[in-house]
Amino acid sequence: MDIDLSLKYELEALLSKFIVEAFQRVYGDDLWKSILGKKYDPNNASLTHSLRILKANWIGVFSDFFGRDNSLKNVIYEMSMSIHNQTEENFTILINSIKNL
Repeated sequence: MDIDLSLKYELEALLSKFIVEAFQRVYGDDLWKSILGKKYDPNNASLTHSLRILKANWIGVFSDFFGRDNSLKNVIYEMSMSIHNQTEENFTILINSIKNL
């Protein structure tokens, strides 16, 4: 499986920034870190870790940002479950969804 690594790195950076901003928006500047947890470092987060954060917090934090789009939720779930589902097509879907917010 050959993927465009620049696309993967773009998604990693975009996703970690989005996760922090979403948690800050939902929980406020005082609570977001304690809710997100100390184990998530947005500056060093892997794509897999960020995808797992999205998956675990889909209903409580992220679904409202995407209009409860089940197809996007399915892409996130697939990508978080297996590296084989981390394809350029799925990267592009998620990148475009975040950029269009």
